[in-house]
Amino acid sequence: METISKKKLMVIIGAGASIELGMPSVNEVDVLFSKWAKEGYLLANDDEKTLYCYLRDEVNRHYSLNPKIGLRKKTNFEELLYVILQLSAALGDDNYKLPMNAFWGLKKLPKINSYKGEKFVDGNHLRHLCSHLVDKLTIEFRERCKSSKEKHQENFSEFEKFINSLNDDFDVAFITLNYDDLITQACPELFTGFNENTGSFDASAVYERSDWGLIYHLHGSVHFDMQGEPLNMHAIKWNKDLHSTFSGNSFGRNTQDTSEGIDMPTSVIVAGYGKSNQIQRVPFRTYYSRIDEIATRADAFLFMGYGFNDFHLNNSLHSIRCGDIKRPVVIIDWASDDQDPMQFRHDDWSYNLCRTIPVNASEMATERYKHTAPDISELKSRGEFEVSSNPDYPLSIWYGGFIDACKNYTKIRAELK
Repeated sequence: METISKKKLMVIIGAGASIELGMPSVNEVDVLFSKWAKEGYLLANDDEKTLYCYLRDEVNRHYSLNPKIGLRKKTNFEELLYVILQLSAALGDDNYKLPMNAFWGLKKLPKINSYKGEKFVDGNHLRHLCSHLVDKLTIEFRERCKSSKEKHQENFSEFEKFINSLNDDFDVAFITLNYDDLITQACPELFTGFNENTGSFDASAVYERSDWGLIYHLHGSVHFDMQGEPLNMHAIKWNKDLHSTFSGNSFGRNTQDTSEGIDMPTSVIVAGYGKSNQIQRVPFRTYYSRIDEIATRADAFLFMGYGFNDFHLNNSLHSIRCGDIKRPVVIIDWASDDQDPMQFRHDDWSYNLCRTIPVNASEMATERYKHTAPDISELKSRGEFEVSSNPDYPLSIWYGGFIDACKNYTKIRAELK
């Protein structure tokens, strides 16, 4: 009996695919950081405000001064982590590593009530703050992953059916930017590159693998554990048991040096800007080295909750529109009912989407009205897509959110075929 080969599907997963399953949103992480920064980083002149909140408010104040009102923006936790590291480099004991110190002067930072009493903020305080927040974030994700299936039973059931349906109908390569293990909970047999018995990472197995049925945690995982190896005390292994004691603790480790002079935490996750430097460690580097090949071999692409803000990944997807093959692209996202359609949308998400997946926004319409800009609320109520009317650039965008898309798997599958 002849075996019918499945289409190869590359799935890129961002934070938006996990929120309805209990993982924190970008805004919630900011709230958590504000709380965690109270542990040793309260301002000396305001015991209700933390150093993290002070830096966030100053960046937002700066952005609010932009005379072009439409271009004003607000910062987020990832940007702030990088700001903290930049300031740490500028204020470090060895501040001759940072070339920009030759040109700029920093405003005076407030004093904090540290564990050792009232102190002026220096580079070490900032570096420790960044590591502290990253460590706490990793722990928070582990705790939420332990209870997601139980606390969000109905949504998890829909999610589980969706993931396994994808694996039944396609040959799938999951590239996830999320730290959670929700996909491996739904489909535990996916290849990760880690040895199931020893937990050690086998880079050669990743390089030699031609089969798909895999998941690569490009920015780290709740299962990553810096157990170390004889020649590398920071080596990452896979720890199956989320209830066990993990040895991440970037706070107590040396940082990763960069040629730019901005040192990065040595962590089991990649957080904040400067990701192209942070992913130079194994297994991140090994995973990243395979992205171009996977994108080139894929017959279709599915983006789930991805914000198109990770340029190192976007640049690896350049082959989506290469060649004569018209490969379908489906994007699962959530939008408010009053969101502008692509033709009239002017924000980072739409700009970065069009750069990553070349498409003419003015050609986006609906299946039934090929030359009419859609009403997003109507698309959501009908369970329909905003689609490209140009057959050379097939693109379908779902705005009803991830779990709603899971409940409409047959529609997603039809767009991918």
